[in-house]
Order: sequence, then C-alpha cells, then structure tokens
Amino acid sequence: MDAAPYIIAGGGIAGLATALALAPAPTLMLERAIAFEEVGAGLQLGPNAVRALQKLGAWAAVEPFSSSPPEIHIWDGLSGKLLKRLQLKDSFEKRFGAPYRVIHRADLHAALLSVARNLSNLTIRTGMEVAGWRETISGVDVIVAQNDQIHGAFLFGCDGVNSSLRLKAVPDSTVVDSSLTLHRTLIDVPRTGRGIEWDCINLWLCPGAHAVHYPVGAKQRLNIVATARNGVTLSSAFARTTPPLQQLLTSPSKWLPWPGLYAPPLNHWQYSSMLLLGDAAHGTLPLLAQGGAMALEDAAFLKDHGPPPRAGDSIWEARHKRTAKLHAATLRIAKHYHAIGLHALLRNLVIGSLSGQQFTNRLSWIYEG
Repeated sequence: MDAAPYIIAGGGIAGLATALALAPAPTLMLERAIAFEEVGAGLQLGPNAVRALQKLGAWAAVEPFSSSPPEIHIWDGLSGKLLKRLQLKDSFEKRFGAPYRVIHRADLHAALLSVARNLSNLTIRTGMEVAGWRETISGVDVIVAQNDQIHGAFLFGCDGVNSSLRLKAVPDSTVVDSSLTLHRTLIDVPRTGRGIEWDCINLWLCPGAHAVHYPVGAKQRLNIVATARNGVTLSSAFARTTPPLQQLLTSPSKWLPWPGLYAPPLNHWQYSSMLLLGDAAHGTLPLLAQGGAMALEDAAFLKDHGPPPRAGDSIWEARHKRTAKLHAATLRIAKHYHAIGLHALLRNLVIGSLSGQQFTNRLSWIYEG
C-alpha cells in the first residue's frame, strides 16, 4: 500500500517552498484557486531569503528574474535630504554569504512553481479548498470544501494571513488591522528624478506615511509602495513632502490599495497533526521586507530538521522566537518611519550619524538569521 502523503494547504510562496522542503517524500498540494495567479508587486529578498532559496534548491530558477540593487537610500521625505546610503554589494554580500535582491512577487511564485512541478513526489490539485482536518491514528483526514476528505500523514497549513486553518485551531486569532493601508503600483522607470537613483532601493520617511520604490522584472518597471493611515488619501498623506517624491507619487494612473493586516502572535504553530507555516503562522507587515523571507526560512528550517515535527519539539522553539522577534520589530518600525516633530528629528540624526558598517551591524540579526 502506498504511503499516505504529506498534505499542504495553499499553493502560494509558503506552500511551494514547503513542497520543496518535503521532497522526496510523497506530497499533495491543495490550492483553492482554479488556476495559479500570484498577485502583488515587488518583493525584497535579503541574504537570509536567498540562502533559504539556495537550501531549497530553487535559487537557480529564481535568480534570473531578480534584480541586484547597488544601494539602499534612506530619505527624509519633508526636506528631501538623503540621510543614508547603504551599500549592498561586495562587503555586504561577503559578510552575509549571499546577495540582496529584489523581484516581482509573481516572478518568484512562477519560479518556485516551475521547480515544484518537476518534483516527481508532488501532486498539485487546484480548486480544492481545505475546510478543516481531523487527527487519526495513522495521520490526518483533511476535509475539503466539497464535503470530501483526503487521508494524509500530516497537514501543513500554508493558507496565508487570513488562514482558515489558524482560525479553526485558534478561534480568537483573527487578523489585526494595523490602521495602515499599503498602496501599490508599477510604472515605467522615470528618465529623470532630481538626484534619485532608480536602480537603488529608495525609502522615504514622512510624517504619518512612508514610501519605498525599486525596479523589478525583466523590463525594469518601478515598484512603488506608499503607506499611509487608513482613510487618508495619498495626496493628503504626502502633501508636504519634497517635490520629487510628490511628482513620483502623482505619476501612476492606478494604485492597488492593500489592507495592512497581520496575524496575531501565537504561542505555537502546531495543533495535533497540523503545522502552520508562513503568513498563516506569523503574517506581518512588509515594513522590514521580511514577510516572504520568513516563509522561505520556515521551509528551509523544515528541510533541515525533517517532517513531521513532534508536538512540543523544542527544536522549533528557536524558529518561533526568531519570527516573533521579526514580527515585533516590524510593528515597531512603523512608529519610526512615520515619526513627526522631535521624534523625526532624532530619528534623522541617529540615521545620519551611523557609519555604513554601524548601520549594517544593526541589521545583522535579520540577515544572519
């Protein structure tokens, strides 16, 4: 009799990465959409994310679709003053053992899907929404929305920040509204920009708002994410900012507003024969550019330590602590990005006073992972 497969609920970045981690064990991926269609815009891949992709055997497929920004530029959005240039080449790559890249989310998803489809152990079924699970003596019965059930050895919940599996395991784990809205768009890279280097990652810190932009895709389009308080228009949020930033933010013809939701911290991710991973377990805001990286790290950790984890396995405590620290830091950083008055002045002074190495040292805990 064939062995019961591991079952993955969700075919996004976390689900595909988990499938790569489980190879060569028999695995069944259940994706609720009829066809794969990854939406969104840009995604930053820090060295920790690149190392995870390397461990999963996917970096060769992903790398051709990524771009290599030479620096991160941090600006004061009111004055237009450049506060910090952080180099991402040479010494940065040498220190962290991998490059810093940016990519369109759809390109990352497509690359992971191409690798996953070449796995002989993996079966992918679309149009299959997981509605729940029941633990059995020999594994787990996964209930799909079509009132059917599929027997498996273990269930991995990779169904995103609005995870129905998380809500069934922890009913009071409804997503939290950060009171921020992320406005996303893609435009052609501008030809001029009053000192703005478009091939870099540019971060603009403004009172009550911030914006980030960098080029993605083979055609080098500019990915822009402008974040403001819920209900505040971009024209109002950035009304007093420097003219180059205002000009950039008024050039797109269309923006996609995205609610700034995050998953509440959980004490653990495993519930009998089901383990939450990725955004389902620790979905956070993208302010430190670590949401996708954490999902990739989860899968790489799973590959290192082997499935299925045992309930209460202490080896997963370190993984839980790292994601909790990243989650908390991400929520704190918004206060600094959106600071006003004296807080903003002190923030700018600190950023400007640090050397490039000192600034990198402050980020090392993220990228060394």
